[in-house]
Amino acid sequence: MPAPKFLPLIALCMSTANVPLAAQDTAQPDPAPWRATKTSLYLAFTSARRNLPSATAALDLARKASVAALEGRPAEAEVLAERSLARLKQVAPAGPLWLEPLQTLAATQLDQKKIGRARETVRRIRDELDTRVTALTSELLATNS
Repeated sequence: MPAPKFLPLIALCMSTANVPLAAQDTAQPDPAPWRATKTSLYLAFTSARRNLPSATAALDLARKASVAALEGRPAEAEVLAERSLARLKQVAPAGPLWLEPLQTLAATQLDQKKIGRARETVRRIRDELDTRVTALTSELLATNS
């Protein structure tokens, strides 16, 4: 898969944003901030591109699980949701992507009267939401101080 054509433009924009104004006015700007930005962008896009097929497959499985649950096939939906979570575990150990398959998993477990397992899945959802709220609150407080 070839790299997107806009990456050099993003790297250029980010690099000039990190160069001090005094260096931008001279004929020879300091290349150190540019190199650091270029390296960090390269690593971020390479990692995202490498994980994209797995993440896409995991989300596709999650959507298939939702459809199976809506069509009244809770056992199949549960298997698909668990497979989706297994793939997501490889891509992102935790994060908001987990919420859809976790919700489907909890609903299908309840449909099948698996109350204990559904309770554990709901705890996982609550823990994920608590983690997200804590992270967002910390970012907000850091920005305001």
